[in-house]
Amino acid sequence: MGRGRPFKLLALLTFALVASGCDEESRGLPDCGSSSCTCDGLDICELDCGGIDGCEPMCISFGETCTAQCADDCQFTCMSGPQCEVTCGNDCIVDCSSVSSCSALTSTGGEFVCGSASTCTATIGDLSTASCDSVERCDITCTDRCVVTCGSLATCEVTCEQGAQEDCGDAVKTCGTACPP
Repeated sequence: MGRGRPFKLLALLTFALVASGCDEESRGLPDCGSSSCTCDGLDICELDCGGIDGCEPMCISFGETCTAQCADDCQFTCMSGPQCEVTCGNDCIVDCSSVSSCSALTSTGGEFVCGSASTCTATIGDLSTASCDSVERCDITCTDRCVVTCGSLATCEVTCEQGAQEDCGDAVKTCGTACPP
């Protein structure tokens, strides 16, 4: 093997790794390998916290979509962009504001807050809450017991997969649980 050959092979391998976009940072996306990550000013934000509990993914002023996946105790913030989507585990908080649409899938004990949006859609787990304010349409599906507050908006639809729905007045609806005091 000639003296220059190992260096050419190393250079070729390095180029292939960089060109393939083998990690988030090489594509310009933030690394969610720690407890938080922020995507600011990109067209498309794809945030994946993997199995890290307590992760805090955030999208700000993005051009097209922001998607996030996180485990338990996640706090997802999405603002000033067209479309937000998140899937998270137990006890997560989803906060969307000043967006066209926000959709979420949460497990037990979650909190979904959506404001100043056209459409807010969520499927929330047992003992979860949802709040929509200053939106055109809010569609919430409760897999079990939940409380939904519908502030100033045109349409608020609540679907109960288990338990009866109760209209508590003051723009509050529940599934499978008594009205809050």
